[in-house]
Amino acid sequence: MSDRTTIRTDVPISLHPDALSNLTDTLNQQNTPGAQVWAASRDALEVCYQGYALLNDTESALKEANPQTRLVNGRPTIVVENTKEFAAATEAAWKRIAPVIDGKVKQLRGCMTLLCAFQGW
Repeated sequence: MSDRTTIRTDVPISLHPDALSNLTDTLNQQNTPGAQVWAASRDALEVCYQGYALLNDTESALKEANPQTRLVNGRPTIVVENTKEFAAATEAAWKRIAPVIDGKVKQLRGCMTLLCAFQGW
């Protein structure tokens, strides 16, 4: 994963890997489990952030390819007619991203188990 992820206004900031920056000094200590937790957490957020951004880019491309303006709740809104294609693309993206996220969650749970055993919890 990259060290720097561009901040996008169309993706929740809570998914940005730098959302963990307040924990840097605490977790990112060399030769400790915290460094592994730090890296796995940032990687997981990076995958989520990039996946969310990719879905937004796909939706924007579909809107540009076939713009339709309709009233939704009394407001003019651009809607996408290619919803089946968007749903298929979303599902395919999720199938690629989900195993990576699941792997990072498993890694983080392993770290938590290790820390709990170390602390005698």
